[in-house]
Amino acid sequence: MDTKYPCWRAWRNSSWCNNKYQLNVGRQRVSSCRRQSGFVTYSIRNRRFFSPSHSRISIHVTVLILLKGVLFARSSRLIPDKANLGFRFPCDGPGRGGTCQVSAWDHVFLGLFWMYNSISVVIFHFSWKMQSDVWGTISDQGIVTHITGGNFAQSSITINGWLRDFLWAQASQVIQSYGSSLSAYGLFFLGAHFVWAFSLMFLFSGRGYWQELIESIVWAHNKLKVAPATQPRALSIIQGRAVGVTHYLLGGIATTWAFFLARIIAVG
Repeated sequence: MDTKYPCWRAWRNSSWCNNKYQLNVGRQRVSSCRRQSGFVTYSIRNRRFFSPSHSRISIHVTVLILLKGVLFARSSRLIPDKANLGFRFPCDGPGRGGTCQVSAWDHVFLGLFWMYNSISVVIFHFSWKMQSDVWGTISDQGIVTHITGGNFAQSSITINGWLRDFLWAQASQVIQSYGSSLSAYGLFFLGAHFVWAFSLMFLFSGRGYWQELIESIVWAHNKLKVAPATQPRALSIIQGRAVGVTHYLLGGIATTWAFFLARIIAVG
C-alpha cells in the first residue's frame, strides 16, 4: 500500500500525523498532499456521533411506535383478545406478566410524545442551518453576512455546540427580554416551560404515587383545620397520561414558538 499510494505514506509518516493526531481537538485538517490526492483528514471521535444519533433515535422510535400501533392495536400474540378490552385499559393484570401500556390509547399517547420530539429536532436543525448559511444581510459591496456566521457545520456535530451555539446563544434574546419590547415572549417562554415541566409529573408517575401524595395533602389540611368539603381523588393512569401529554404538547409548542419568534424579531 505504501508503494502504491506515496501520498498516504507521506502523510502517515509526517510529524503532524504522529504528534497531532491523538491531540487533535476536533478541527479539520488537510494533509500536505492535498494537491495530489485531495485527501482530507480529521479525527473521528465519539462526539461526532452523539448529536446526529439523537435525531436518528427520535425518528426511529417514533416510526417503531407508529408501526407497533398499526400492527398490534387490536390484537397481538401477547394479548389476542385486546379488542375486547376496549380502546384504553391501564393494565391486564399479572396473569399475563403484568402487561401494561399496550392499549390503543397508549400507542396514541406514545406516538404523540415522540412525534413532538422528532418534529422539534427537525425544526431546530432547519432554523440553525438557515441562520448559518442562508439568512443574512448583503452589503453594498455584495458581501453576504449570515446571522450566525456559518457556524452550523462546525458546531452542530457536538452536543456542546448545540447547547452553547444554538440553545443558549439564541435563547439569550428571550431570556434577557424582560423590560424590553420582547418581554411578552419572555413571559410566554417562562410560563410554557413551567407547563411543559409540569406535564412530566403526570407522564411518569403512577396513580398510587398521586393518591398517597393527595392523602398527605389532605392530612396536612386536616391538621390545619382547613380540610376541603370534597374528598379529592387521584387521576387514573389513563387520565393522568391524557393530562400529561396535553400539557407536554401545549407547553412545548408555546416554548418553541416564543423562542424562535423572539430570536427572529431580535436579529431581524
